[in-house]
Amino acid sequence: MLFRVRVLWNSILEAQATPYPDGRRVALRIELTPFQQRPNLEIKAKNATGEGVGVVSVVEAMGHRMSLTFHLRGPQPAGWHELDIRLFYQVEERGEVSVDERKIEFEIQDRSVETN
Repeated sequence: MLFRVRVLWNSILEAQATPYPDGRRVALRIELTPFQQRPNLEIKAKNATGEGVGVVSVVEAMGHRMSLTFHLRGPQPAGWHELDIRLFYQVEERGEVSVDERKIEFEIQDRSVETN
């Protein structure tokens, strides 16, 4: 006998990005709706010119609340950055199925400018 499991999609409830004082790392907090089937996340960072400066993948998240430290690539980051967060499932018959997306912006202070 064949049984189908009904998948209940979930969503991103909250996403916050807080730069560390060193300007090279970002504390990222994400909260999802509670889930039964573990989802995947892909998080991409872009600087103000649209250049990719980092990617993080979360495969089959264990819990609905996550805290991550995101490391930014390239020369010393400064200015506005954007994180693109995509929540998706890997479905056997259909491949990747995106269920929610969120964009958040954060600013990194220019560390090359000295303050008196």
